[in-house]
Amino acid sequence: MQKVSYKKGILNLTLLLFLFLSLFMSRLVCSPLLSTIQKELNLSYTMTGNIFLFIALGASLGLLLNALIANTITHKKIVFLSSFFSGIICISIYFIESYTLFLLFVFLMGIVNGGYFPSGFSVITSFIKKKDLGKAFAYHDIAPVMACISVPIFAEVILHFSSWRSCFVFLGLMQVFMSFLFLLFGKGGDYNSKTMNFATIKEIANQKVFQKMLITTCIAVSAAIGVYAVLPLFLIKNHHYTREVANQLIAASKFLAPFSTLFFGFITDKFGQNITLKIYCIFTGILTCAIGFFSGKLLVVVIFLQAIAITSFFPTFFTCIHQIYKKEERGIILSFMNIFANIIGVGMFPFVSGILAEYNRFNLSFIILGVLVFLTIFLQPFSEETN
Repeated sequence: MQKVSYKKGILNLTLLLFLFLSLFMSRLVCSPLLSTIQKELNLSYTMTGNIFLFIALGASLGLLLNALIANTITHKKIVFLSSFFSGIICISIYFIESYTLFLLFVFLMGIVNGGYFPSGFSVITSFIKKKDLGKAFAYHDIAPVMACISVPIFAEVILHFSSWRSCFVFLGLMQVFMSFLFLLFGKGGDYNSKTMNFATIKEIANQKVFQKMLITTCIAVSAAIGVYAVLPLFLIKNHHYTREVANQLIAASKFLAPFSTLFFGFITDKFGQNITLKIYCIFTGILTCAIGFFSGKLLVVVIFLQAIAITSFFPTFFTCIHQIYKKEERGIILSFMNIFANIIGVGMFPFVSGILAEYNRFNLSFIILGVLVFLTIFLQPFSEETN
């Protein structure tokens, strides 16, 4: 397929953006619903942390499956299958009554949901010119930001009229609709990735650049998705917010994030990845730490600023991957990085935060994470290609 500029590919990018949005909302929706689910199913803080751990484990397995099947199924078909089956599973959650079955279904949702990302990335690189990839990834990455804004509002509206289970039904229907829309009108991704075998895995794992990027992305995902997942519960438990106010604050904090995501995409294309990555390490590290220290109005300001700072990472990181790795390798690289990033960032961070919350040390999770984010500045640059 002939590659086009960012402007000419905007319609196809927008279709991918909304498909990614529907998938990401289903992974995040448990966060604003957590206190409601906790009360209805009579869960401890550790048990609520397990929900995110199971979603993360499922998503990691989905990423692994993507790497295994992408040599036989085109990336376009994988995107369709991921969205379609994620929607079916979400709709099925409506009928779940027990905690055990709920964990099983969110695990299954994570599997099919997780298969999207490497293929979505490959679809973008197949039709957008290299010089515009920073902007394209930034635009695509508005989806997680939009999900962070819309999920708390969406959850509160549904809870006003129905139960938390209805949230999954609406998201499921949206995913099924988007899957067919992309299948019929989406462009790009009509190719396969490199075959994955033990030799390929060993070769990748032994690369120092891969090791540095893996550590960095695990910590970054913790600071983005992990923090977002536990923040409502943290505000309710430690700062005595009501569920409604906590969800409204978190949604409001993300309103500037779409603009900052695009801004950092342009900065990456203009000045290079290293400058943007250093901005991410310094500001996100300090602000994540500050969430654990501050209270009152200062805490609100810090939450808003942290939500902006974290958006500097992902468009820059994807541009790095495009520069360092060959076309056939990128899907495998993203799969393996996201496997560990999901387990640690989306799964382990909320799980550990839940344990600390049991011992009234919830704030320590943010302080420790902030220090780790800051320390990743010593892993830059990833390689000479990004220098």
